This record gives sequence, structure tokens and C-alpha cells, in this order.
Amino acid sequence: MWIYKPKNKIIASIIINNEFPNEYDDVIWLTNPKSDEIVIIHTFAINPNYMGNKIGMKIINKIKENALKNNKKSIRIDVIDGNEGAIKFFEHLGFEYVNTIEIYHNAVGLEKFHLYEFPLPD
Repeated sequence: MWIYKPKNKIIASIIINNEFPNEYDDVIWLTNPKSDEIVIIHTFAINPNYMGNKIGMKIINKIKENALKNNKKSIRIDVIDGNEGAIKFFEHLGFEYVNTIEIYHNAVGLEKFHLYEFPLPD
């Protein structure tokens, strides 16, 4: 879990690792790296009072930088259907739409999710 905490106040948090739901196995992704070469974004939350301050872009850029430094090949995320703000955000940052599938998450049950990938340069 990463947090963005300027001036000792948590403004954003994000959970990343390389663990993904079983439903990802049947997806044809843009890249085909080994599982330990993939970064998965699970949670990306920014305090609404700080939206529009490019905090999200700074965080994603830091994730990209860290992924490249650690020889990762891809960053992936699933966005719940209807979250148009997140969809626009990730597309604006260069994430490419891959597919829409149903995934079961404990927090929301079985829902449709849009899958996005950001291939990293070698």
C-alpha cells in the first residue's frame, strides 16, 4: 500500500502488487509477461477535496517509474463498470482498454469490470 501524505495528511492511497483474480487468466492482454513482471493496481483512492490537482497523475507516474526500475513489463487495472471518471483518467494516462469481464470482489459481489493495461518499454 502506498500513500500520498504531504504535510502529514493522507490525501491518496493505492494498493499495488502482482496478484490478480482468476478471471484475468482467460483475458487476451496486450502483453504476455510472467506474473512477477506485472504490476496490478487494486485500489486507487484520492480524497475528493484534492481532485484536479494532478495528484493521481503524479502517483501513476511514480508507479511507472518504480515498475521500470524493477524490470516490470506491464501495469494493469480493472475499473468497475460505471466509474466513468476512473475510465477517463486511466485512458488519459495512456492505459489501453483490453476487455470487459465479470469479476467477483468481496466488497461489491459479481460485477462487470473494464480491464486496462499500460505496457512498459523494455
